Amino acid sequence: MPDLSLDLRYLRYVLAVVEQGSFRRAALKLDLPQSTISRRVKILENRIGVAIFDRDHTGVTLTAAGSRFVEEALVGAKHFTNAVGAINSLKRGNGGSLRLAMFASLSKGFLRTLIARYHRRYPEVECHFEEGSAQASLGGVLEGRLDVAFVTGQPMAPGCQC
Repeated sequence: MPDLSLDLRYLRYVLAVVEQGSFRRAALKLDLPQSTISRRVKILENRIGVAIFDRDHTGVTLTAAGSRFVEEALVGAKHFTNAVGAINSLKRGNGGSLRLAMFASLSKGFLRTLIARYHRRYPEVECHFEEGSAQASLGGVLEGRLDVAFVTGQPMAPGCQC
């Protein structure tokens, strides 16, 4: 089994060579020395155990194995890019879910307006509501089952902002 603990830049270099048709043009595009591109691609080829490119004085062409590698690697790169994008979206509050608890009597007025405004601003966030007593709602937050609890009075909830 080849050592696949590779830097993702190796794939980026291969893709640049494919796109540009030569190591020299790929190096110019990436603003790196040609020797860096060539060396890293050679390291990748050695690690996966096949030649990705046929090299000659006019440029490079993908080998059959190289073509398959690039095809599969692009799928993986797309999944990786999507995963990073999804996490960044979650970090910005643009996705995921929010678990909220509230009294039925709080579902009108200010709180209703606040939640509607939040939903308009973050439509990708799925809100799940749970109705319960103040004590049960705060318990849910403390246990990690709930993200937010809207309760009345002066609750004492260690580790929570009230």
